[in-house]
Amino acid sequence: MNRRMETSPYLGSLKEASLIILENQKIKIKPLRGKIRWSFGRETPKNHPDITVQSAIISRDHGEFLNIGEKWYFKDHHSHNGTYHNGTKIREKETGEEAVVELRDGDVLRVDSSDLSFVDPQGILMIFSTSISGENDWKTFDLSGQDKVTIGREKKESQIILPSNHVSSKHAQIRYLNGSYYISDCKSRNGTWVNGKKLETSMILKERDTIAICEYCLFFLDGKLIYNTGKKAGGKALEVEIRSKSVPNQNGFGMIRLLEDIHLEIEQNTLVALLGGSGAGKSTLMDCMNGMEYSGVDGNVWMNGENLYENFERLKYQIGSVPQEPVLHKDYIVEKELRDAALLRLPGDTKKEEINKKVDDVLKWLNLCHVRKSKIKNISGGEKKRVNIGIELVADRSVLYLDEPDAGLDPKSVKELTVLLRDLAHQQGKTIIVIIHNIIEVDRYDQVIFMAKGGKVAFSGSPQAAKKYFKVENLKDAYEKVSNIGL
Repeated sequence: MNRRMETSPYLGSLKEASLIILENQKIKIKPLRGKIRWSFGRETPKNHPDITVQSAIISRDHGEFLNIGEKWYFKDHHSHNGTYHNGTKIREKETGEEAVVELRDGDVLRVDSSDLSFVDPQGILMIFSTSISGENDWKTFDLSGQDKVTIGREKKESQIILPSNHVSSKHAQIRYLNGSYYISDCKSRNGTWVNGKKLETSMILKERDTIAICEYCLFFLDGKLIYNTGKKAGGKALEVEIRSKSVPNQNGFGMIRLLEDIHLEIEQNTLVALLGGSGAGKSTLMDCMNGMEYSGVDGNVWMNGENLYENFERLKYQIGSVPQEPVLHKDYIVEKELRDAALLRLPGDTKKEEINKKVDDVLKWLNLCHVRKSKIKNISGGEKKRVNIGIELVADRSVLYLDEPDAGLDPKSVKELTVLLRDLAHQQGKTIIVIIHNIIEVDRYDQVIFMAKGGKVAFSGSPQAAKKYFKVENLKDAYEKVSNIGL
């Protein structure tokens, strides 16, 4: 879904980015830093834009990149051939004004023919990036002379290595037959996507096709695959822009609005508390944020720069949801519960030693080593809560949603759980969003989101900023005020 808006630059903090430009079978990386506007077009003796390409199908004044505060945009200047944003052509507004699209990490801009099924030899592809990764992270694999190339996690099984626990050992395969390259999925657990569509059968790769495998994108260009194996760092884990969320009125006609005007940003590797009184919309918001509930939503959620609703089937493996009540096998010992969870959630070709190591790591992270051989029914309530969290951790989820994990715990156990969750966020690279009612440890959170009656956000920021905003010394007072009064 393209998002269009009018913009006017202002002097604010500039956010660095870069463009990876694919033209004439070559990669060029253009850093975007230190300026608000970056002109883009074809270079001629009299025309020298900031970002230049040689292709004749690019207009001399094709468009511009704009850095407005913390956000980036691309504006097409009524170019002759237009610009595609993530596969959809940027359309001018009915008023004739130039259209603007907001850019997020990994977005693909493309100038090509009017029908992407028939590529133009002079077409170009640009990848927008705000991630911290170097030029050395970009790799090129030449498919020429190869009858079969396998993409996967294991060096012994594959020629192109994508180092993620969610990539299968043999994930996808490219074969050269009768002058064309065919791609097929190797019955992987998390699937292979080409140009945003899940691969069900073998298909021919076309010039500048985009292959998505878990968190990786590979670009097919002139018989080569161009891809980045660098670990994304920095940036937003979640961006939530929900104008409203409505459900049908069970007692009559019309709709009931549960959420309204939600605008949130959550950084990677942070611990976030979601607070509010009964009926404020906490659970509804969480279900919208994790992609489980998007019917009746006017708006979008972006996870690591990608539209979660549009790409949920491809991105869902990154999301872990932990219910309030542990769903465990009471007669299992702890390590069996976690091992079975790993077997169920990780790719089927994950080796036994890999699973054992993951279980060992999770037991250490959760301080459960002392009960690893104990039956679930014999451990404490707090330990059951941690095992419940461990089920998602052995699956290596990057974003965790927890529904009141502190319910029924004594103050000492609440503190231990909060410290543990903070360590998981800061030391193990997880982004964790938690619905809580007990706020005795809320100062340990990186971010607090207060929900008010009517499904609105009353405040989002650090605990220290919340105290200043609500003019209180203890956030308990702010919690009671928002819960009772609302907005």
